[in-house]
Amino acid sequence: MKKIKLLLLLLLFLPNLYAISNDKSFSKELTQLPIIEAPVNDKDVFNLYMENSLKEIPVHYKKYLDIPSYEGDYILAAKLPSISSNIKPYIISYVMESGEDDSYLYLFSDNDKVSDKLLIFSYRTTTRGGPGEYGLPVGYRYFNIDKNYSIERRQRFEDETIEIQHYQVNQNGKFKEIPVTSECYNQFPPKDKKKHSSKSLLLSNFQANNYLRSYLEDKNNFYDMTMTLNIEENIFCLNYQQSYPITLNKINTKKFFNNENLYQQQVENFKKVGIDISNELEYITFQNIENTRLTNFLLNGNQAIYMDNKLFFIGENYFAFFWQPKDEELFYE
Repeated sequence: MKKIKLLLLLLLFLPNLYAISNDKSFSKELTQLPIIEAPVNDKDVFNLYMENSLKEIPVHYKKYLDIPSYEGDYILAAKLPSISSNIKPYIISYVMESGEDDSYLYLFSDNDKVSDKLLIFSYRTTTRGGPGEYGLPVGYRYFNIDKNYSIERRQRFEDETIEIQHYQVNQNGKFKEIPVTSECYNQFPPKDKKKHSSKSLLLSNFQANNYLRSYLEDKNNFYDMTMTLNIEENIFCLNYQQSYPITLNKINTKKFFNNENLYQQQVENFKKVGIDISNELEYITFQNIENTRLTNFLLNGNQAIYMDNKLFFIGENYFAFFWQPKDEELFYE
């Protein structure tokens, strides 16, 4: 009789013991994840994926991640520096055999339980213009997480409008959406309350696609800077949200560079794109742009050359130019 009672007690406690064991093994999986630093964006995470720098989490831990059983053929993850002792952020991607994937920013509590998660990237394609035409990426196509864990994500819809949302992490380990404003536009498309957030910035397809284009081989330097330029109104915009007044002037080229070696180097660089700046050039001066990353690519911290309707960012080690898209180029690339 005693043996039967002991067996019954063992059967009752075994599931709990198994769960505790699984909890510990899941926590161990989290400690073994690679650490990535903030700021970080979707391009950074993609590069980590291509370098095999993300660690795979066994799929049997799906329940600990609130992942539906039908979603994700394998799971890749990395951890970010802790926000506090009880708020630990991770980037976790569910990857399908088709190659499509969903990436989330997770917040875990101090006992490794999910406090909240936010979809930040979702790779999906539809067909633009019918069968055989270009694939149109839709879904969450861009995100940026800064060092203070302010988050921006952008969602592109099939009509090529873009919705921009901002989030912060509150003291309870939850994501809080905050309003997004724009200094770049006066009018915006109407929102569908069932599809769009009341706090987001919604851009029309023209506004979303009217960004400066380039043929840069290495776009990493400018990847997180979507630029728009309105020469007629003397306005330059970054990321659809911040606007900066500009002035356009002409000057003697040698006087502008004030450095013979730089002058000779840039005269040759411009010859390669069919522009002669040996005597005179036009340049743009940006106002109030000091606290942006773009200053790393501006001469004197606030100037860029503007020739032949192209905006040039130049230095001793880089030469990049952008242009305003023509009507036939006003679509997402």
